[in-house]
Amino acid sequence: MTNDRNISELQGKKVLIVFGSLELGGAERQGLQFGRYLKESQGCHVEVWGFNSPGRSTEICKEAGIAWKIVPLPFSGNLLQGWWRYIEFVQHLRRLKPDVLLPYTTVPNLCCALARRWSGAKLCIWNQRDEGLERMKPSRERKAIRRASYFIANATIGAEYLKNQHGVSNDRIRVIRNGIELPGITRDRSIWRNKLGLQGNDFLVCMLANFTPFKDHQTLIKAWPYVVRKLKEQGRSAKLILAGHESTTFRAMQDLTLTMGVEDSVIFPGPVRDVHQLLQSADLVAFSSVLEGCPNGVLEGMAAGLPVVATDIPGIREAVGDAGIQYLVPPRDEQKLAEVITLFALDPVLRNAVGHENRKRIAEHFSVQRMQNEMTELINRLLSSWCSKSISVSIIF
Repeated sequence: MTNDRNISELQGKKVLIVFGSLELGGAERQGLQFGRYLKESQGCHVEVWGFNSPGRSTEICKEAGIAWKIVPLPFSGNLLQGWWRYIEFVQHLRRLKPDVLLPYTTVPNLCCALARRWSGAKLCIWNQRDEGLERMKPSRERKAIRRASYFIANATIGAEYLKNQHGVSNDRIRVIRNGIELPGITRDRSIWRNKLGLQGNDFLVCMLANFTPFKDHQTLIKAWPYVVRKLKEQGRSAKLILAGHESTTFRAMQDLTLTMGVEDSVIFPGPVRDVHQLLQSADLVAFSSVLEGCPNGVLEGMAAGLPVVATDIPGIREAVGDAGIQYLVPPRDEQKLAEVITLFALDPVLRNAVGHENRKRIAEHFSVQRMQNEMTELINRLLSSWCSKSISVSIIF
């Protein structure tokens, strides 16, 4: 399908992107990236909504000239409050009159699908970003699944969840992997290393993930004393940076570093604005998790040309590919995690070789252009189908 055809279908369409949070996580990065593309390259009118207070996502919206808004969270509070907030949400939709609803993650998916028929939107495309982390009231889930126009999953495990748990047919699901920008490779690794007082041969590991129950920072922190001890035997220092929004598990993880005696070597910088700059200073990305779709925290490390040591779960396997699976470890196995991190710490040749292959995999399978083209083609096709059906109905009546 040519780009001219895409533009003719999407030109002037009003696209609403809805997030559960306007803090900046992996789903928000992907949605904002695609929203900016729709606005700048496809001539769409794009707006972003969220269910909480403003965060880093709103700053990116302002930079891109995209309108944003905080709206009531449907079904929150007691029964009466929940339904009133749902009605308010529908009223906001009816005033906007979007052509396409693009929700990301479970709660926005459900709320937008339920409200679609009242909003006047032609399409509601459900974006499945995990393997079923959050579940809602079963009756609402069933109704929302029926009302969604189509389903996108960013990993095979997400598509399997939709089929097995919700009975969504294959012809209503498509896997479209995340799109990751390839940053330029620079030899200047000094910015973060200087902040931390690291010497050239010292070892810097980072994990990019918000502090939620689904991210397993705990196992990584428990693994860290082994890494510190092994490097100290070689006269080297090691630092672990846990970068992410300080959410529900943050305080517990800070306390755990004290318990494990590694509080001086584990850094909590909060959300990092320039992720590429941090990764340029790092030697390795670690990613310990419980459930995932296709995590940006892994993909961004690969794009930076770094080796990745992570939990062996389906979404991460799909991210790293066959060559990277050997460096994944069983869930909650702190000893194995520590040993594989130390393997890379002691072997710079291996670090460089695996990092090179990781970057190559991102370029071949997770490019931004591929993601944008696949998403645009799909929306274009669904809009064409909707228009054809509308014309048929008009002729009948």
